[in-house]
Amino acid sequence: PICLPNRGQGVVIMTNGDNGQAITSAVLLAVAAEYGWTWRQPRTLTPVPLPAEAMAVFAGQYDAMPGLIVTVTVSPDGGALMVSVPGDRTLEFIPQGEDAFIDTDGRQRLGFERDASGAVVAATANGQRFPRRQP
Repeated sequence: PICLPNRGQGVVIMTNGDNGQAITSAVLLAVAAEYGWTWRQPRTLTPVPLPAEAMAVFAGQYDAMPGLIVTVTVSPDGGALMVSVPGDRTLEFIPQGEDAFIDTDGRQRLGFERDASGAVVAATANGQRFPRRQP
């Protein structure tokens, strides 16, 4: 719930489903726009274009935890990374720099670590490190 007592306004958004949070941001932005809540404006995410060969180096599998493998692929148009977790949804991440990405909701950041030779050895997200699985 969000309450703005000085304005006499507020909103409570409830969903009934496993992925209800996927819609709550859109609803909140619509309410904020309708009532002129300037503090809650959508962010514009501008991709930093990377060449196809630069995007391809991130594709692969990463160990998120024992028994859980995250798969990273390049989107069909080559402009984003698709990150899939078994049993969960696939998230789209757009480039924000050479080794930095952000999901299209603007909530999660994804980074990559390289070794001395420049090879991608791990992904990082939410303060966690996910080693790359050897092909």
